[in-house]
Amino acid sequence: MHLTLPLILVALVLAAARPLAAAHTGPVPAPADGFGAPGPYAVETRSFPSPGFAGQEVTVFAPAGLAGPRPTWFFCHGFGGYQVVFYAPLLRHLASHGWCAVFSPYPITGSVEEHYDDLLSGFVAAVTRYPDLIDTRRVGFAGHSFGGGAAPGLLLQTYRELGWGIDARCLMPLAPWYSYRLTDADLAAYPAGTQVVMQVYEDDIMNDHRMAIDVFRRLGLPAADKDFIMLVSDEIAGYGYNTGHNVPGRGAEDAIFERGLLRVIAALSASCFAGDPAGRAIALGGGTPDQVDMGTDASGRALRPMVVSDDPVPRFPLGRFEFPFSGMLNPRAGSPPPEAPAGPAHLVNLSVRAYSETGGRVLVAGAALEGTRPKGLLVRAAGPALVPYQVSGAMTDPRLELYRGPRFDLGNDTWGAAFNLDAIIAATRETFAFSFPAGSADAALCVSFAPGTLTAHVVPAAGAPGVALVELYDADLDSGARLVNLSGRAYVSAGDSLLVAGFSIRGSGTVRLLIRAVGPSLARFEVPDLLPDPRLVVQPLGGQTIAENDDWGNQGDPVAITTAASAVSAFSLPTGSKDACLLVDLPAGSYTAHATDTAGRSGNVLVEVYAVP
Repeated sequence: MHLTLPLILVALVLAAARPLAAAHTGPVPAPADGFGAPGPYAVETRSFPSPGFAGQEVTVFAPAGLAGPRPTWFFCHGFGGYQVVFYAPLLRHLASHGWCAVFSPYPITGSVEEHYDDLLSGFVAAVTRYPDLIDTRRVGFAGHSFGGGAAPGLLLQTYRELGWGIDARCLMPLAPWYSYRLTDADLAAYPAGTQVVMQVYEDDIMNDHRMAIDVFRRLGLPAADKDFIMLVSDEIAGYGYNTGHNVPGRGAEDAIFERGLLRVIAALSASCFAGDPAGRAIALGGGTPDQVDMGTDASGRALRPMVVSDDPVPRFPLGRFEFPFSGMLNPRAGSPPPEAPAGPAHLVNLSVRAYSETGGRVLVAGAALEGTRPKGLLVRAAGPALVPYQVSGAMTDPRLELYRGPRFDLGNDTWGAAFNLDAIIAATRETFAFSFPAGSADAALCVSFAPGTLTAHVVPAAGAPGVALVELYDADLDSGARLVNLSGRAYVSAGDSLLVAGFSIRGSGTVRLLIRAVGPSLARFEVPDLLPDPRLVVQPLGGQTIAENDDWGNQGDPVAITTAASAVSAFSLPTGSKDACLLVDLPAGSYTAHATDTAGRSGNVLVEVYAVP
């Protein structure tokens, strides 16, 4: 199949062609030892004219002072990244640990097949020219983007046709593009004993993760010999740890690169080439704490760990990516990997609109997550963006602050300055959230959260307090982790300061929800200015009232409510309290819960929505 690559791939050229950082950056320190730190060997390079790309050179990185041929990595670069400088930090790191690495360039003109041939011709020429350096009996193939798609087929081709890797072989595709020269039968019969790490990046909007998932799931290798790794984004002390498409080609700049990539590929090398159990534990650990650890800053704040799986499913829809699995250039488009199941009905969204200021009248939204994997959430604080919707007294400059327990986790003041803005824009589109105007002072964050609880606070970053809308959205497709509790606390009175909590349900069937409006019973938590007698009303979006309650013990079934509260570990409400509760079964759709005082009084009130098992 000979396809000339279209001009749209110029996007990949521009993505790869950016300057390298010169030194470590970010508050999480560089590894001082181990696989993520530079190895003990000085590095020498040798180069010669590329046989497939006139005017460019094949480059070999080798450890200085070691006698005899060394196990060797063959690296396939991203489209347009044909200058070795883009990947030199990665290749030098491998050589410093005692392995050779070969970089072979290909041009941006020609077909996919021709690019594969150019890569291979450079690798073969390096082997022919430097038999004193390169041991072809122990090899690794790695690649980024276009090269990540090429690496699996090239490893298989050289194994079958040239006998490379006959003693040991490993594979590490990074954010791979489409894979050619690779059938389902090829993958099912992949050489036994091959060790594989497939790595993707949470905020990559270029290459659909389904390409990596497709190859990984079809490899006929035991789970112990392969790991699927996703590096996830984070922000610490104002430094954004972005996991966009270009992690492999941006240089040794921060912990994402050093701990997430350099450490893992060096460990895979040691495991594959030397049988090192410590290397295997890091590269193929199956998600152990040591494997996924990404380091900690001086304050003790840990960088969000990598996510490891033996059974990956797509987290994001096809429409997120510049190059979706279904693209016409994908020769494997006819056999997509399984999508994440929608699962039974479950909570996917909460929005709370209320007046917010500092001190005891802060607008707070909370969420609880259950599951075995982190869940991507889009969290937003809207103030100025509410003005076109005729909301009076909107906060002019909201700041969003996220907490895990009592500890501050993440914050944002201006959404357009977020470190992973592309991911925020994509998640906004995918969750059908309304768009924020360009340059507005609204706030937003989009990151993954481990199972547990979190709270989002909205405070004025500057200017006066006012009405704000805080939103939490389930921002990925993986139903292996779910929102099971959503809550909002605010100070309510009349008019636009009413607490209006909206929530959405997705999936099949119905979900039983315990919905509460708690005022007087917040006294035990030392919340000031409590709403004396909350009234709770639940409605479908734009529809008529489904259910309502004033005093929870006087309406409905208080025994069933008490049992449900115990099942979801909600704090108990005293018998005879003026708090309001409802127990309802709801199908997929969008709903609102309104909390007001029966006598029109003001005060703090907590609205909670629990999914009851």
